[in-house]
Parts: sequence; C-alpha cells; structure tokens
Amino acid sequence: MILPRSCVAAILACRAVFAAPAASDPGTAIEISSANDANLVLRTLDGRASICAVLDRTVRTIGTSRATIAYITLGNSFARGVCQLTGYPNCGDLAYVIQAGFTLLYIAAAHYSGSIPETLHVPGKRAIDAQEAYLLWWQLSLLNNTISYDAITSIPFDITEENLTKREGDPNLIARVQFSGLVHPETGSKVNVVANHFEDGMTVLHLPIDKGGNLSKRVDGAGFKISFTTREKSLLSTAHQSEMSYYYATQWATLAMQYTLDDMIGFAETDRSANFYYRIIPELRGFGTNYESVDICGGMAGYL
Repeated sequence: MILPRSCVAAILACRAVFAAPAASDPGTAIEISSANDANLVLRTLDGRASICAVLDRTVRTIGTSRATIAYITLGNSFARGVCQLTGYPNCGDLAYVIQAGFTLLYIAAAHYSGSIPETLHVPGKRAIDAQEAYLLWWQLSLLNNTISYDAITSIPFDITEENLTKREGDPNLIARVQFSGLVHPETGSKVNVVANHFEDGMTVLHLPIDKGGNLSKRVDGAGFKISFTTREKSLLSTAHQSEMSYYYATQWATLAMQYTLDDMIGFAETDRSANFYYRIIPELRGFGTNYESVDICGGMAGYL
C-alpha cells in the first residue's frame, strides 16, 4: 500500500494519526520509551508491516543539485528502535553515522555510474579481480577528498557460500571492503562502514552501531544500512557533498524521532538527472550483509 502525498502531508501535520496507542491496543505501532527495554522493544516491533508513503520533499538545493526524500515507510518505528536499542534515545546523536554513509554515496556518485552493471574500472589495471579492483577504486576516489579515515581494507568472502545464502533472484556479491575510522568533520566521531558491491551496480553500506570493531558476515546487534545505486556523475564540491549529506542525516533523524519511521528512500539529482538513488534501512538484529533494493515503494524517476 502506498499513501499519496496529500495523505502524508496530513500525517506529518497531525502527529496523532501515527501516535502511540494505548498499551491495550496490540494491533498498532507503539512509542518506544526506554533504551533499556530491549527485549520488550524487539517483541513489539518484530513482524509488523510497513506502509509506503509518498513524501516528495526536497531537503536541500545547491545550484541545480537537489537532495530529495521521495518515500518513507511508516508503521513500526524501526529507525527509532535501532537508536534506542544501541543506547541512543535521541536519533540525532546518530545522525553522524548516516551522514558518513551519505558522504560515501556522494564520493561514489562523483566517480562512477552504476547504471551499467559492471566491475568498477581501475585505470591502468588489467586482469585484476573484482575484490582488488573495488578496493583500489575507492582508494583512488578518496585521494583528492578531504574525508579522513584510518584504513580501507578488503574483507574476504566465500562466493559459494554467498550464492547459497542469498535470496533467489538477488544479484551476486562481487566485492566487499571496510572503511575503518571514518571521521566526522565537526565532532571527530568515528564510524566503521562496510561496502558490499553487487554485480548489478548496487552497493549496500553497512553502518553497525558497535562503537568500533569489524563487520565480517553478520553481527548480533542493531544497525543501519544504506542501499544505493549511482547514475549521472555528481559535480558537487567536497564541501557541498558534506553539506548535502548533513541535511539528509538531520532530516532522517527528525523523521525518526517524530514519526513511526522505518525506511527513508529518495535520490540526489543534478539538472533533473539522478546522481544516485538510496534507501536507509534500520535493522533491529541479525544485522546481515545481504542485498537490498532501493525501489521497494516503486520507481522514483517521476519525481525528478
């Protein structure tokens, strides 16, 4: 079910439509009140369905470039649930994690178009496997960027195991790398990010809220993913990339705290052509590295 934009406007104008029900009403979503009630939160949120809703909101414009939220999925407060389960009652305190993810999206969009499924090209390299190519591509892409990090490393994986465990119809994983210690430019906070690149050009970033450590195959705790695919190359400066990323992150945090937000879905564009499409995905547990589509609520080209 997809709610039209007019209905969403009414929802956002009147919070009571999606406010917490009384405890006696087991059929609707609840407000999460305590970061310490982890088991209660998980029992309440597991298995509930989300509703796709059209938002079509521009969160920031710089020149001819726009940052847009096309859809949100509502009903479970999964986004806020992840914040609270990981010890952050205010999702604004985790906005830097989402901002770090979007910074990588903009860097990717400045160097690569995923509209043609292929292994990323590394100039001057022949007969190089996809894993090494992807690592070198990121290293080259970050050379002239001001983003600070500790290391970028490949994470080995068993392709046979990945193919056996992936969902039917999902594309194959071709590369996996980890960015260790990405530094927020203002707060100095660090975050680790894992990028999984698939053969159709889609990438899924994994942002575990684990206060350090590595992500190999799966971790038990909660976290966020950002699934994205790039299109036309973005020409924004590094400073403007950071600014756009900040606005995406703060809008996400606001929606997460005020409404029953699950996923946030949208795109970045320049001159009415998409630079990338994205989807922010909260996961309460079983934080896996599987493929995730960006278009669960439908196509977005009509909103450009």
